[in-house]
Amino acid sequence: MSDSNINSTPSPVYSNKLRLTDEDLSKLEIDLGKRSKLYRFWEIVPGFLSYLVVALPVIVGIWRADVAGFLILLFMLIWFFRTVIMASKALNTLAIIKSIKDVDWWKLLNEDYFSAREKLNELEKKRRLSRLDKIRKNSLLKFNFSNEKSLEPEELIHVVMVPMYKESFEVVRDTVLAAVNQNYDVKNKVILQLCPEARARESNFETVAKLKNEFSNSFLKFMVSEHPANMEGEIVGKGGNVVWAAERLCEELGRLKIDFERVMITTMDADSIMEKEYLAHLSYLYLINHDRDNASYEPLAFYTNNIWDAPAPMRILAVGNSFYTLLQASRPHLQRNFSSHSQSLSSLLVTNFWSKKTIVEDGHQYWRSYMAFKGRYRVESMFVPNYQDAVLGLNYRDTLKAQFIQLRRWAYGVSDIPYIFTRGLAGKKKIDGVPFWPTLARFLRHLENDVSWAAAPLILAIGAWLPIIFARDSDASIVAHQLPDVARWIQTFTTLGVLSSVYVAYKILPPRPEHHKKSRSIFLWLQWILTPIVGLIYGSTTGFYSQTRLMFGRYLEKFDVTPKVRKK
Repeated sequence: MSDSNINSTPSPVYSNKLRLTDEDLSKLEIDLGKRSKLYRFWEIVPGFLSYLVVALPVIVGIWRADVAGFLILLFMLIWFFRTVIMASKALNTLAIIKSIKDVDWWKLLNEDYFSAREKLNELEKKRRLSRLDKIRKNSLLKFNFSNEKSLEPEELIHVVMVPMYKESFEVVRDTVLAAVNQNYDVKNKVILQLCPEARARESNFETVAKLKNEFSNSFLKFMVSEHPANMEGEIVGKGGNVVWAAERLCEELGRLKIDFERVMITTMDADSIMEKEYLAHLSYLYLINHDRDNASYEPLAFYTNNIWDAPAPMRILAVGNSFYTLLQASRPHLQRNFSSHSQSLSSLLVTNFWSKKTIVEDGHQYWRSYMAFKGRYRVESMFVPNYQDAVLGLNYRDTLKAQFIQLRRWAYGVSDIPYIFTRGLAGKKKIDGVPFWPTLARFLRHLENDVSWAAAPLILAIGAWLPIIFARDSDASIVAHQLPDVARWIQTFTTLGVLSSVYVAYKILPPRPEHHKKSRSIFLWLQWILTPIVGLIYGSTTGFYSQTRLMFGRYLEKFDVTPKVRKK
C-alpha cells in the first residue's frame, strides 16, 4: 500500500475530514538534496545568530567595555526572570500530577458527560472546585456536543507502536508489559504493534519471538511489521519505520473491519513504560475535546527507569530533561511533539503519516500537521508520566559519547527553521491558508530557543569576565569592574532553578534498587554541583555542533539510536 493510496482511499467516515490537494501534499515533504536559495539562507541563519550572540560581547568589549557590561548584565537579568518563571510552571505541573494521581480515568471515562457538567456547575457555585475539577470543567466547556461526531469510549481502539532496533528482550518486555497492565480493556480495545528493523533482524528475531509467545493473547491483535532496509525515498531513521508500520496497520484494520476514525495511535520508544492510566487518560482527553483530531497528545517524559545506575552527568541531564517536559506541559502555546506521543489515525492520514526524511520525526510532525491543518493544530498536554531511560552505555566512555549523540540529534530540531519559513511564511512552497502572524510568532520562538540552546550556557558561564579582559583605563567603569560581583549575585538567585530541579528529582526519583548501597543516595544529591559544567558541555556543544553542520550543508541523515542499558 503506497503513501498516495492511503491518503486517497480513506474509510467511509473519514471522507468528510480535511483533504489536501496533491500540490499541498508535495509541499509538506521536507527538502532533501539541492535546496533553494531561500531554504539554504534559513539553514544558515540560526548558527550565524548563535555565533554572533557569543561574539557580540567580545566585539563590543573591544570598543567599549562598559557597554558590553551593560549588555551582559541585561542578558543575565532576563535569564534570571526566565528561570524563576520556568521553575514556577514546572512546579505547577507537578501539583497537577499530584492532584490527579489517584483518579480512575477508566471509571471517569464512562461517566455521563452532561451529568458531570451539571455536578461541576454546582461545585463551582459553592467555590469547591478542586484542581482536577477545574481541568474537567475547562474540557467540558470546550466540547461542542452539537457539532462533534459522537464517539463512545467503547468504540475507541488504541494502537501502541513500538519501533525496535537492537534493544534487549528485557527492555522491550517492560514496555509491552506496561501496555498489558493498563487500567483499560486491553484485551478488546488495544492493538500492540512491534516494529523491528530488518537491518537488525539478527538481534531482534529472538526478542520478537519470545514477546509474541508470551503476549500474543493479551491484546485485541498482536502485530509485527518488520521495516525493510534501504527503502527508497527515506533516510535511516524512526520515521520510515513507523510509516511502514502505519501502512501495514491500515491493511489490517481493513481486514478487521475497524473504521479508521475509531483508532488512536501511540508511538512508544522501546524503553518507554507507560503509567497505568495512560490509555484511559488519553481516551478521556481525546473524546472530550472539541476538534479532537486537530491535535496530538503529549505525555510527561520522565527519564528515570535506570537513573540510579547512570553516571552523575547523565542523571543531571535526565532530571533536566524531565524538568523541561514539566515546564512545557504548563505552556500549551509552546508544546511540540517529542519522543513518545499519540495522534489519531484520522489526523495522521491528512499528512500521509510522519516524515521519512528527517531524524527528528517527532518534533517535525507537529510542523507537518500545523501546515496541513492550516494553523488549526495544537498539542494537548497529558498529565500522566511516560517513564524512559536515562542514557547509559556499557562503560563510562560509551555513556558520555551516547549522551552527546542523543542531544545533538535533539538539537538538530533546528533543521525545522527553514521548513517553517518556506511552508508557512514565504516562498514558492508556501502552503495556502496557513495564517501568517501566528506562524511568525511560532517561528521566532523556535529560532530564539535554538539560539539560546547554543549561546546562553556559554555567555552565562564566561560572559561576566569579558568586560574586565577588554577594559582599558580610559573607559574602565563601575559596570566593567563590578560586573563579576553582580553576576555572582544574579547566579546565586538563579540557583533557585537548580533547587527546583532538585525538588523535581526528589518527587520523581524511583526507590533505590537493592543492588545499590545507601551511600548512593548521597551522591545523587551531591551531583548538582556539576550542573553548570554539564550544562555548558552538553548544552552549548550540541547546539553549536548541529547548527554548524546545518550552516555548511553537512546534514545529519542517519538516526543514531541511543543504547538502552539497564543493570540487574
